[in-house]
Formats: sequence, C-alpha cells, structure tokens
Amino acid sequence: MTLYVDGQRAGNANACLGERSSGNTVIGRGKFNGNPVDFWRGAVDQARVYDRALSASEVAQLYASGG
Repeated sequence: MTLYVDGQRAGNANACLGERSSGNTVIGRGKFNGNPVDFWRGAVDQARVYDRALSASEVAQLYASGG
C-alpha cells in the first residue's frame, strides 16, 4: 500500500487484505466489533478509490491534471 499526498509518495506499508469485503467503502473511521470507531478529526479532501493499483507515473499524471 502506498500513500500519495499532492502527487508525491508520502509513505508505504504492507497490507494484509484478509477476506473479500461486502460492505461500503468508508473513509475517516475504523470499525471494531461491528461498531464505528476511531473517527478522523479533521477534513478528508479529494480522496479517490480505484479498482487496481496505480503506478507512480499515473498518480503524478492525475495530480498534474487536477483530476
């Protein structure tokens, strides 16, 4: 998993994907024991989710085009 901020790589981490999810994508909080927890304190802006991993050049191109 790689996090990009303003088109630049800001960090990365190994991810254990586990089983396929059947719920909604939620940004800004976690879920524990079936309950919403750990709410993000602040704003989340221009978050995007893709159905595949993007390359670093694709991320840079998206950032440069504003899209």
